[in-house]
Amino acid sequence: RAGRGAGTGLLAERGMSRRSDDPAALRSEPMARFFARVMRRQLARGFRAVRIARPGLPELPDDRPVMVYCNHPSWWDPAVVIALHERLFPARAGFGPIEAAMLETYPFMARIGLFGVSPDRRGAAAFLRTAGALVARPDRVIWITAQGRFADPRARPLDLRPGAAHLLA
Repeated sequence: RAGRGAGTGLLAERGMSRRSDDPAALRSEPMARFFARVMRRQLARGFRAVRIARPGLPELPDDRPVMVYCNHPSWWDPAVVIALHERLFPARAGFGPIEAAMLETYPFMARIGLFGVSPDRRGAAAFLRTAGALVARPDRVIWITAQGRFADPRARPLDLRPGAAHLLA
C-alpha cells in the first residue's frame, strides 16, 4: 500500500510503522497543546483532582533530557500524562511509545508525540533506537510505562521491561 496509512512492508517487519520513523518531525506543538486541553477537560469531568505528592518534582537540569517512568493500570493513564505534560514540562517537547497497531488506527497521535512500537523483539530494538534519539536532546521528555502495556497494579511479579535502563545507561 502506498500513501497515508501505509504501515506495512519493510518498516512493519522491522517493528516500526511509517509514522514512527521520526517522532520529533511528526509532532505538532499546536496539536499537542490542543489535545492536552481536551484531556484536561476529560479529566475534570471524570476526576475530582489530580495531585502530585510532595515535595513535587525534583530539580531538573536544563541540559539533560527527562524520562518519566510510570505504571499503566487503566486507559486514563495516557490522558493524565498528556494533561500533565504541558503543566510540568512547558519548555520540553513530550513523546511516548504506543502500540504500533494503535498508531495505525489513530494516526493523529503521531502529531502529539506518540510513536509506534511493535510488541516483539524487532519492536523493542526499534523502541530503543527511536527513544534513544529522542532523549539525546535535553529539551525533551519521554513518558514510558514500566510494563510496556496495560497491567493490573496488584499483579506480582511486576514484569518490568528493561528499556528504560538501556536508554539511560
